[in-house]
Amino acid sequence: MRRHVTVAAEIFLCVKHAKLVQEPVRFTPDRKNLGTQSCRWSANKADYFALEEALRLREDGQVETVTCLTAGPDQGVDALVYCLAAGADRVVHIPVPDGTQFNPRAVALLLGRAIQYFGGRLVFTAHESSDGESGMVPAYLANTLGAVFMSNAATIHLSRHGVEIHRKIERGHRQVWKSKLPAVIAFDKNINLPRYVSVAAKISMRQKAIIKLTPEILGVSLADLPRSAMLEHLVPARVRSKKLQAPVSGQSAAQRMLAITKGGVSEKSKRVLQGSPEELAAEAVAHLKEKKLFRQPAQTQTGRATDFAKKKERKMEDGHEG
Repeated sequence: MRRHVTVAAEIFLCVKHAKLVQEPVRFTPDRKNLGTQSCRWSANKADYFALEEALRLREDGQVETVTCLTAGPDQGVDALVYCLAAGADRVVHIPVPDGTQFNPRAVALLLGRAIQYFGGRLVFTAHESSDGESGMVPAYLANTLGAVFMSNAATIHLSRHGVEIHRKIERGHRQVWKSKLPAVIAFDKNINLPRYVSVAAKISMRQKAIIKLTPEILGVSLADLPRSAMLEHLVPARVRSKKLQAPVSGQSAAQRMLAITKGGVSEKSKRVLQGSPEELAAEAVAHLKEKKLFRQPAQTQTGRATDFAKKKERKMEDGHEG
């Protein structure tokens, strides 16, 4: 049985198509960005969990519409196509020239103006992206909207009076926070199991219309966006030599651990035995005796009696000679 729509009729979900680094690492001449061959575009996996929460609330009848939006170059459309294939009702793209460097505050201003354009009051985001990992965009977005900001949400409940979240803290404990709208909720990763989206579904959704909202429509000038802190340049990683040697084949687990903790173990000498079967057997017996691994066979009662008689005979002979 579907529940009635409660505090909000629509959820706005902010998504991102992240730019990840791949080998070989090359920079642009101004060293402020990665070269085209050193980066690849990939969906921000943390957005999947926030999207799943939004879709579940819609399926439960607590909201009517799920709208996803992103600000970035044309590659960001792939993230919106995934949202459509997963079940989002509509998607919005705010086009920004590729290579443009924006700080989190500027990105939040673009997203906030788009949400205000549609009159949104409940916003879902991931806690952080897989490329920037700053976690600042949701906070700046709440400031732009004049909304409450709640982070690290694990579960969410909507009611007539507002929104309630369970926030993850140390050692598995939870905090329960309540607020009225407008609100920006940043979800943690691994809080649910995102639904499977097939390749065929994503291909079919590429034909669906994507709403374009240019910065001019939103009344924003890219030149006037806040640039309080900007990326100055990128520094390549320092090459570090590895001091650990590769383990020698044939070593035991204890020897391998000794090689890691104390810098190595002396390798055992090896000798290949050659010769006839009799010679090889004699060499093997000598080696076992040398290592004190060869056990002498136990004497029988007859053997012990014979040895005793021989000893007694020697003593008698020694006595006669004396």
